[in-house]
Amino acid sequence: MRKLKRRTVLGSVPLMVGLAGCSNENSAEEDDTATERNSSTDTRPTTADSTPVSENTIRMGVDDENHVAPDSITIQSGAGVHFQAVSGNHEIYCTHDRPDGGKAWSFSLEEGESRGIVIEVTGRYEYHCAFHDRNGGTIIVE
Repeated sequence: MRKLKRRTVLGSVPLMVGLAGCSNENSAEEDDTATERNSSTDTRPTTADSTPVSENTIRMGVDDENHVAPDSITIQSGAGVHFQAVSGNHEIYCTHDRPDGGKAWSFSLEEGESRGIVIEVTGRYEYHCAFHDRNGGTIIVE
């Protein structure tokens, strides 16, 4: 049996840590104020009352400059926002910059997947992609 060298084991730790974020596990906090919906084939998710939320779609992409379109969106309290990965994989998370009572949320999207969330608490929510530092924007809930 071959004995592993300490240098080999320690050198592989950064690789394992880096790949940990690439798993297919979704790390979403589900609660009453930010409800999530996932769909890899249906690009028109619905809110609890079955209202399509496609008019509030945020498209996440990867190119030379990374991009999010639109980078700011305004919705009504209780309305949904739909995130769509048009290119690349994304780990989207709500930052600490959110209103009191506004719940954090995060989830992974692989290219072609989509996910919707419903936000109840009014205010300004900042979000970013953990993989692409320039991919982010603002959701304003009125």
